[in-house]
Amino acid sequence: MGPRVLINGIWYYAKHYQRGQVTATVGPGGAGKSTLDLVEAIAMATMRKLLDEEPRERQRVWIHNGDDDSREVQRRIAAVCQYYNIPLQELEGWLFATSKEDFVIKVAEGNGSVTISHATIDQIMTTITENKIDVAIFEPLITLHGVPENDNTKMNLVVHLFGGIASGCECSIDICAHTRKLMPGVEEFVTDDLRGAGSSRDAFRGMRVLSPMSKLEATQVDIEEQDRPFHFRVDRGKANYLPPAAKGAVWRKFESVDLPNGDQVGVVTPWAMPDAPLTLSDDDCEWLQKEVEAGDTAKTFAPAHGSAS
Repeated sequence: MGPRVLINGIWYYAKHYQRGQVTATVGPGGAGKSTLDLVEAIAMATMRKLLDEEPRERQRVWIHNGDDDSREVQRRIAAVCQYYNIPLQELEGWLFATSKEDFVIKVAEGNGSVTISHATIDQIMTTITENKIDVAIFEPLITLHGVPENDNTKMNLVVHLFGGIASGCECSIDICAHTRKLMPGVEEFVTDDLRGAGSSRDAFRGMRVLSPMSKLEATQVDIEEQDRPFHFRVDRGKANYLPPAAKGAVWRKFESVDLPNGDQVGVVTPWAMPDAPLTLSDDDCEWLQKEVEAGDTAKTFAPAHGSAS
């Protein structure tokens, strides 16, 4: 499959999915990695603006979930389509979904010497080429290999194998990966918290990190504790081709969808962090009250230039 000329250059979507590169979506279990990737996959496959960005080209997307069975994958797809009012027929020929029940992907194995599964790599590349896949999403990283995840040399090799697939097929590959447990008192994840060898972090072309809303953030915007776990932040932790993010983090929220069979499935939706309300200390309130009683508010609150109306 020859290289494609894209409207957005190397970017397929969201300044994360890069043509010819392997990237990572990282976060703790249950934080929303696979659900976020699924909504973005359907956005690309349908060319619909489901989150913050409207795709400028329709992409063929392949998702492989090495953790869940086919029923769970289909439940999640159905929930996204139901929430965003997308006919399932619209995905035909554009979204390809496989699970651990269909086949197991192991690109390399071995505790001592590493054995690369060239047959598996060839099959992945053939699948991508024959179906004209633009974006492939594999999850989670731990299921895609059989080498010690703390071995820097071996894990670097694993990520580079996927990088070779992305480069050879001129497609984008994103891999979902878990974070390690945070130290007590720490609530925010960074790229260094990727579980396993640090070399795998260095091998990814780009990374984004998901962090659940902290207790402090929830308190600042008056979100109840029971609602806090439904909100999470997406930070671009590593982007070799991009300047630092100008607008800071992107926020997302889980919405519960009731399927016709009675199942409840969470779907990732766009959400904006509201401005924190202005709070005044007791001293500030006392000072303000005295100013108001003195009747000199026009002078106190007049703009620096011009007169107060």
